Amino acid sequence: MMRAVLTFIPMSIFAAVALDVAVPALVLLVCVIATSAVASVGVWGARGVANMRGDRT
Repeated sequence: MMRAVLTFIPMSIFAAVALDVAVPALVLLVCVIATSAVASVGVWGARGVANMRGDRT
């Protein structure tokens, strides 16, 4: 019983630290992907407007 408790405590600390690192990293990754997607949509929109105006060859 004591051995199980002594094994569980470090694992729960490890899990807490891992989540503490993983959650902000995941949020940052989502922000980077969203920014890239918005930038791509903006570029596609600019190309579409340029094509409609006949500015691009």
